[in-house]
Amino acid sequence: MGRKKGKGDGTESPQSIDKYANELQILIDNLDPEDYVEGICPLVIDWFKDLEVFSSKTIKAGLTYGKPLRNALVENHYRTLLPIFEYACSKIRERDSEIYDLKNLVSDAAPALLKAKIWSLERENEALKAKLEIYNDISSTVREITPVLEELKENNIKDLLRAERELVCKDINSTIEKSNLGILEEVKSSSSKSYAQIALQSRGISQNSSIPIRPLPTSSQDPEGVLLIKPKNDRVKDFDTNKKLFMNPISSNNTNARVRGINKLYGGGVKIITGSTDEAGAIKDLILEKGAADLDQNFEFVLPGRRVPQIILYNVDKGVDEESLKKGLLSKNITLADAENKPHFKIDFKIPARDPKCNHWVLSINPKKYSDFIAAWTGGVVVTRNKRN
Repeated sequence: MGRKKGKGDGTESPQSIDKYANELQILIDNLDPEDYVEGICPLVIDWFKDLEVFSSKTIKAGLTYGKPLRNALVENHYRTLLPIFEYACSKIRERDSEIYDLKNLVSDAAPALLKAKIWSLERENEALKAKLEIYNDISSTVREITPVLEELKENNIKDLLRAERELVCKDINSTIEKSNLGILEEVKSSSSKSYAQIALQSRGISQNSSIPIRPLPTSSQDPEGVLLIKPKNDRVKDFDTNKKLFMNPISSNNTNARVRGINKLYGGGVKIITGSTDEAGAIKDLILEKGAADLDQNFEFVLPGRRVPQIILYNVDKGVDEESLKKGLLSKNITLADAENKPHFKIDFKIPARDPKCNHWVLSINPKKYSDFIAAWTGGVVVTRNKRN
């Protein structure tokens, strides 16, 4: 009979090898330090290695498990296992203590964090209050300064406008003066043309021939003097008698006074026109001295002052009232007012025009600004009265 396969040839089958493999050594090899608390894994590995050495010796010695083997296991191995358990338990207790402390720390930190947050919010609130107070102070200061700034702004605008007006008026007046000099020279060379006609001609404006214009005196002429003799009662109202009464003393005394004309006044009065105001006064004194004794009782002798020159604005729309006319003239002619915008003219009255839709307006002009007014003339304004004596 042959031998059974696997017996008597010194070899063992794979099944027998697996069956009696050293499971303890396999267990040791599979230990992972990451599975244990720090410091425990080396102790466990050393313990199992000692157990493996002891087991291998026991197997080789052919010892059976009994009291001696049990006691040897307890003495050499199981007893050494207790410190490992104790160490593991101490680690567990230490970890539990840390967890407990962390829990307390977290529970204690919550109120502290809240307090810190409250303190931070209080600080922020105080900072915002300080900023709000600063803003309130600035606002009150701005409210106080704003009216002052507005007043300064208004005053500056007025001063600026006044300065601009004065500057413009100065330039315009300079131009007007140059133009007036040329006009006056033309007036001197042409006695048949009036000042107004020359002014209109220099501005390229045609003159309405249907409107009479009195000639204006030139600067080379002396201002005329006027003596008005008015009757005080009805007994001396005959103009021819009064004329002889006053002219006889003048003729008989061979006075040097230049009598340019004699006109009739309403009520039989006499108007004597002389070369100057001084001559008019001299004639008055002569008549009172050389004439009848009762002249001053029957007649009133008047030396009128220099009259204001006047102009007439023809064919002004009937819907334009006095105030609108004044504003319109000032807005279109800056030289007709002073630096304070006060006009150099006065609107006297209106006259009905032939056209029922229009009126004529009579204006009195400041004698010093008469030339400027004429130079600033535009269509529709005609000088019809120039009483500058």
